[in-house]
Amino acid sequence: MSRHILNIRENPRVGISIYDPQKAVKNVQLGVEIRGVASEVPEEKIDQVYSEREKRVTRVSIFEPEGHEGHFIKSHSGVFIMIKPVEIKYVNTEVFDGEAQQVPIGKL
Repeated sequence: MSRHILNIRENPRVGISIYDPQKAVKNVQLGVEIRGVASEVPEEKIDQVYSEREKRVTRVSIFEPEGHEGHFIKSHSGVFIMIKPVEIKYVNTEVFDGEAQQVPIGKL
């Protein structure tokens, strides 16, 4: 069991930051910050997760040769985690003068 999974089981409150590294070279921050609650996807829901992913992915991953889309997720034996956001912020220092903008999340 990975340390990440053990940590999530102990404390499910998580944070995720995704930034564009090419903008950072120009001293600009462009990205998304998410705070949420993590939980394990039950085994019986894995096929549903795969189906939802398949609907949304429009390009072939570099890790999945054409014709093998979804091979990793179908054959992977690890634990899948889902995150329910409680706060989402959009960061773009070029547009918002360094202030992160709250994104309404409604009822997710």
